[in-house]
Amino acid sequence: MVSFWSASFIELNYSQSVDDCDSMKKKLQDEIDNILRNMPESESDFEKELYIHDYIVRTCTYSESEYSSNAYGCLIDRKAVCSGYSRASMLLLKSAGIETILVGGTGVSQTQGRISHMWNVVWLDGDPYHLDVTWDDPGVDDNITHLYFNLSDRDIATDHTDYKLSFECITEMYNFFRYNDLYFGDYGKNELKIIQTKLYNNINDGINSLEIQFESDADYKKAVSAITTGDGTNTDMYKIISYISTKAGEKVDVSHVNFASDDIKKYIRLMFDWN
Repeated sequence: MVSFWSASFIELNYSQSVDDCDSMKKKLQDEIDNILRNMPESESDFEKELYIHDYIVRTCTYSESEYSSNAYGCLIDRKAVCSGYSRASMLLLKSAGIETILVGGTGVSQTQGRISHMWNVVWLDGDPYHLDVTWDDPGVDDNITHLYFNLSDRDIATDHTDYKLSFECITEMYNFFRYNDLYFGDYGKNELKIIQTKLYNNINDGINSLEIQFESDADYKKAVSAITTGDGTNTDMYKIISYISTKAGEKVDVSHVNFASDDIKKYIRLMFDWN
């Protein structure tokens, strides 16, 4: 009987020395400690998660670089792709005591089509939620959105697919819009009053924008029409600007307001420029 055998050889090449790796590790840990040091200890897990989410979106730019696929690229170089955003989120969330994992799947982008993608699942009060920090970064100045902050399986299914989890994300309590009473099942005078008040409160808190979301297409379209259609004082946009002009006109430029909407997400965003 003839026997055959073969041998394989593996050659390992390191791009960094041990000293360089230790230095980078220390720099990353120091940055994590510094970020968390500025997070008030009294905040709830929701507020801690929101702080981490907003910090990453505000400081990181979606861009490919040497370390863009890991947390170092996101937190130190300030440049990352989805895997860098997600890994940085996981490091910070776990350091803050919030359980989280990475999720790999497919993102369906209007501009790029189907692409490989990574995001997080976080646990608040024992329930899991989808968190996609990357897709909440619009890449314009310091703008922050929260469309992908704590979604259920149903909500994220509109543009995230091909992922496998051994559990379901079905709770909606800590979804950004529901938690902050910005999720509307109707639109009328009461909702307009809520929008005016919450936008004013945001401006006082240093946030020059307001995001809202609707349960139904009909109410979303009703809101868009009321805010943007009509002349002069007939629009709710005029009423919003007039209210903010009276209450906080010295803080923001009330000569115009930026309006953005998403028909699929049934989402509206109003934003003023600071004076």
